[in-house]
Parts: sequence; structure tokens; C-alpha cells
Amino acid sequence: MLDKKRIEEAEVGEFKRRNEIKEQRSNYHSIRKEEKAKKRSLNIEIASELIDLIMDLQDEVFEK
Repeated sequence: MLDKKRIEEAEVGEFKRRNEIKEQRSNYHSIRKEEKAKKRSLNIEIASELIDLIMDLQDEVFEK
């Protein structure tokens, strides 16, 4: 009887641990997704500014 109870407690504990791991993975993936989006946004902004500078330089060269 005692062994059966311990087995059930162990199974419940394992179930809880697996759910916690799934939740942590989900949170990790969400955080990574947000970080990637921020980085992508920054890269787009930098690229846009570089293109603007190149276009300005091009205008200066053709005006002379």
C-alpha cells in the first residue's frame, strides 16, 4: 500500500516537472522570438540609414 502511494506521488511529481519544463521552453522561445524581432528591427533601421547615406553621396557626386 505504501509503495503504491509512493509510486503515485512520484508519477504526479514527474508530471509536474514535465509541465514545468514545457512551460519554461515555451517562455524561452517567446523571449528568443522577441529578441530576434528587436534585433531585426535594429538591423532594418541601420540598413535604411546606410541606404540614405549612399543615396545622399550619390546625389553629391552627380551634382559636381
